[in-house]
Amino acid sequence: MKVPNYEQAIVPKEKLTEYLLNFEHIDGKSKALFYQKYGFEKENFEDLIVSLKKIISENDFDNCNETPWGKKYVVFGYLFSVRQPPPMVKTVWQIKKGDDFPRLITAYPEKKLKLISNEK
Repeated sequence: MKVPNYEQAIVPKEKLTEYLLNFEHIDGKSKALFYQKYGFEKENFEDLIVSLKKIISENDFDNCNETPWGKKYVVFGYLFSVRQPPPMVKTVWQIKKGDDFPRLITAYPEKKLKLISNEK
């Protein structure tokens, strides 16, 4: 099943430029190294937005949890990149209480082989 209103998904620029693609961020540095390996950097953060939105639009969510802030969805998918083979990433999206659209929380490489099933 798809994340509700996935077509309205938001990937905040700051989430990418200040965290996932930021070599200065203590937790983001390892992610920035990973994304750089596949051609994504601060200068072309828009390409990563497109790829992350492709993941949420083309894949069913793996699980959904209710949190104090809203519903959190995990979606696995292959990162669209000019470099091959494309890596699998785990993306985490949240629909905050009172909102009706998902917003990216984080995205990182999936270390284990994960088979994506269309069955829910």
